[in-house]
Amino acid sequence: MTLVLRMNQTLTTLYLNSNGVDHTGAYYLSIGLRENTTLTKLDLRQNRIGDEGARHMADSLPVQHVPFNMILVRNSWI
Repeated sequence: MTLVLRMNQTLTTLYLNSNGVDHTGAYYLSIGLRENTTLTKLDLRQNRIGDEGARHMADSLPVQHVPFNMILVRNSWI
């Protein structure tokens, strides 16, 4: 997923709800998001990213090239 997010130039919305993403998965997502220039909506609802995963995701926001319109994280153990 990290490589896909880094290289993709068309994806604007990514639905990963209920996919078993934990804090480690959130870490790798955050790496890909740092170089992604198109994604504006990310759905991580009903995963187990927890506080640590949320910190990883938040760390990628300042370097995000395109501002997010929406990040959904309801029921993600935060």
